[in-house]
Amino acid sequence: MRAAIYSPYDKQQIIRELRQNGFLISQSDPDFVFVYGGDGSILNAEHLFPGVPKVPVQKSLICSKCRHYDTRKLTDVVEAIKLHDFRLQKETKVDLIVAGERITALNEVQVRNKDLRKSLRFSVSYERKKKELIGDGVVVATPFGSTAYYRSMGYEPFKSGIRIGFNNVWPKASAIKTERCSVKILREEAVVAADNFFTGVLRGGDTIAIRKSREKARFVIA
Repeated sequence: MRAAIYSPYDKQQIIRELRQNGFLISQSDPDFVFVYGGDGSILNAEHLFPGVPKVPVQKSLICSKCRHYDTRKLTDVVEAIKLHDFRLQKETKVDLIVAGERITALNEVQVRNKDLRKSLRFSVSYERKKKELIGDGVVVATPFGSTAYYRSMGYEPFKSGIRIGFNNVWPKASAIKTERCSVKILREEAVVAADNFFTGVLRGGDTIAIRKSREKARFVIA
């Protein structure tokens, strides 16, 4: 089996463990990706190796998605994979369509005011409904991302679909469960971001589409 390793840290312990169990270390067409770091490392690894089963191994203090694996349990996890004694947990992703380009994210898409001194005027359209709002912006999160920035905005984590959360807006708005939506900038400039790897600038009149993706992230549960 082929395994890639994604980490901003020293990978030697993981490399040794994998080689001792007969894995070929390769960043090209891997069967599994071992992610040694924190939540941000998982997002980066999914961006680089979309859909390839991930094995998050905790290094950072902030790694809510590391499935309780750490270097002390690495041997057990590697042996379970070698024996095919594991299952794959699939996670919903979200597509951002901007300027004709599709960007797929695991956690969320954010739209917020570029100039922090000025409120953003924007509209959100979903399921034949439309809201016009003034405030800091909007977040469209997946279940995986609902424990991140979405929750820090005061919303409860969820387990299915995608949800729209609103960041300090008027009129007040509750979270919305939907499969797709569009956001149009009415006044001022906004920054749009997908996870931690894409950012762009939106101006008055610009519209983006956001939808539940057909792609899935996959994680090893051993």
